[in-house]
Amino acid sequence: MQTATTLTTLMLVLTQNPKIQKRAQEDIDKVTGSERLPRFEDRVPGSMPYIEALMKEVYRYGPTSKVMNQF
Repeated sequence: MQTATTLTTLMLVLTQNPKIQKRAQEDIDKVTGSERLPRFEDRVPGSMPYIEALMKEVYRYGPTSKVMNQF
């Protein structure tokens, strides 16, 4: 369920913020040349800083696990 929650949160953020979606696409296109989908080999540290920051924000915005124990 964690992957589904993360993807749902990401889609929510991207649909509500088209400027973020455009900037993320530009960051990916710099690495892939807009001719193919990104691969794991493309994920060199620092190669897509906006995508890395976006994912950290998605994790912060919609945590996939319980933050506090219930009493």
